[in-house]
Amino acid sequence: MNRQLSTADFKSLKQAITAKRIRVNAAKRIFGEFTVDSNCNSNGLFDSVKRGYVYLQAYHFIRNKNKFDEFAVGVADRGHCEGAMIYYFRGNKIIAKQDGYSRFESEPEYFTNVDGENIVYRQYQFAEGSGVGWFNYFFYKYDGDKLIPVLNELANGNAQGSWIGRVIWLNATVKRTNPLTIKMVYYNQFVNKDKIEFGPNVINDSTMVSYRWDEKSKTLIGQYQKSKISKAQILSYYLEDNDLLFINVFNRPLKVALNNKENRSLILSYLRNVKVYQDTVGR
Repeated sequence: MNRQLSTADFKSLKQAITAKRIRVNAAKRIFGEFTVDSNCNSNGLFDSVKRGYVYLQAYHFIRNKNKFDEFAVGVADRGHCEGAMIYYFRGNKIIAKQDGYSRFESEPEYFTNVDGENIVYRQYQFAEGSGVGWFNYFFYKYDGDKLIPVLNELANGNAQGSWIGRVIWLNATVKRTNPLTIKMVYYNQFVNKDKIEFGPNVINDSTMVSYRWDEKSKTLIGQYQKSKISKAQILSYYLEDNDLLFINVFNRPLKVALNNKENRSLILSYLRNVKVYQDTVGR
């Protein structure tokens, strides 16, 4: 976005941030058109729109919260409502907006990059359900009057009791920001999907992944060669049809696990299921 606020509107916004709510007509003037889902009624938000205002939530990317330099504003974000948006500012200019629906997602956080510019990040949800979860970390960097994407990394890949016979779990947590370092805890196990019998973990480990800033590409690059997990192995924890990728990138531990009597039948059953599925979708 490239939306410059007038001096009067910027003053009104700062006052609204302090009050944590804004009049609908002022919000439309400042942010442009926006909608609030009627499902927010249970939290009082839809009623608040009828009364002429919506809630605001501010996120400051600087220690001094009174200095409105780099910050974000969630509009109608209280109560985790569909249609809520997060607007990112540099001074009195809106430079980006993002879907702010955040039932299970994280709020924007930030750290200062090695070049002195701020990087903001939050988790974004792709799938949820009983025994299912998929979240990614998205990192964006202030770059002049733009907010540019610099890293997309799995935050949680979780599928318990997979129909094809494999249970996966990877959970990533930001541990440090100078340099950015993410801890990943992950495992794989196999299950008899008919009897719901779980075998021992075939892969069960954790590692730290650090990321360095690359000025040429303007991205954070993972130093996977210095950790116990590769980028391809991380991708195998995405909740997509990734079994062939998993078999390839975890080939060695799979072969070792076949020597375990408790795992052998489960793994062979899993490999047969994968083959049947691939033969079916390949027709």
